[in-house]
Amino acid sequence: MRTGWSVSLLVAMLVLVAGCTTVEPGAGEGPDITASAAELGRALSGPCPENSELIGAFDLVTGVDEWIHAAQIGGDRKVVDGRVPIAIVDTDGRTTGARLYGTDWRGIDWGLKNGADVWIGTSTLVAGNVRLSMVVTPSGEVFFPGECSDRYRAYFYAELGDRAGELLAGLPAVEPADAYEHLGLPDPYAPEDPSGDEYVILNDEDVDPSILAGLHGIRLTITITDIVGDGNAALCTEIAAGWNDCVMADADAVTGITIPVHADDSGRIEFWLLDGNGDIAHPLGRLGEATATGKNLAVLIDTSGIAPDGSFIGNDRVRVVAER
Repeated sequence: MRTGWSVSLLVAMLVLVAGCTTVEPGAGEGPDITASAAELGRALSGPCPENSELIGAFDLVTGVDEWIHAAQIGGDRKVVDGRVPIAIVDTDGRTTGARLYGTDWRGIDWGLKNGADVWIGTSTLVAGNVRLSMVVTPSGEVFFPGECSDRYRAYFYAELGDRAGELLAGLPAVEPADAYEHLGLPDPYAPEDPSGDEYVILNDEDVDPSILAGLHGIRLTITITDIVGDGNAALCTEIAAGWNDCVMADADAVTGITIPVHADDSGRIEFWLLDGNGDIAHPLGRLGEATATGKNLAVLIDTSGIAPDGSFIGNDRVRVVAER
């Protein structure tokens, strides 16, 4: 999906592109072009702090809105902390603006200088943000530039075996929503559904009455510490039987929003961050859980540090502040 860009931004992109230089394959520092994916990942992916908790590999590859095959990328190489505006010239000569994490530069530039295919995947949640960068060498080895990204490379190569490079290199040719199916990996969020449907929404008017028979209603108050992005992400709750209503992670949620939800006898409620469309098939991540022991439950969700594209670290962000 491509978005429109202002004239001033297009001018800025042209300035960025003008700063690009074309380097003959084989030039530059770093590993040899014949190195293995593991060698490339270790050398060119950014370092990862110990015990870091990352978003799941499923969220990573299905959170891509569009893959751009880059021929040149203009941008400030000195920025390594946070996102930097870039101008991507694709292999068809089209220019697209985006925002890239500075830690991706080293692996991307190595790929561009050494004749590898460099793919830039933009985010589904925040238009123009880069979700994932991928480099494919002529021999079919694949790695992901950027901080902590080699963990994903190691995971996919362990799960996919000998076909890992081939399958990962094929991601730009499939719809992002079908990425995990393309890789042949199970959807980690596919819930068990007693009705036989893929997902159950606990709507009193539509759901099978037999599902609601074992549930009871409670009043849930959700308060968050910070607005997520521009407030277009959704906070949703799930119980064993299905999904309850969602609230937006906006200014109203900072002051607290109360909604009716269903609960079962266990009282266990999981809290998830979803995109603005409430896409339960592809959650952005699990925030935590709480247990309701009465008819009223109030929770505070720590939403600090959640990036505008919905990525975050930590799945123990929910704290019970009141119940009765």
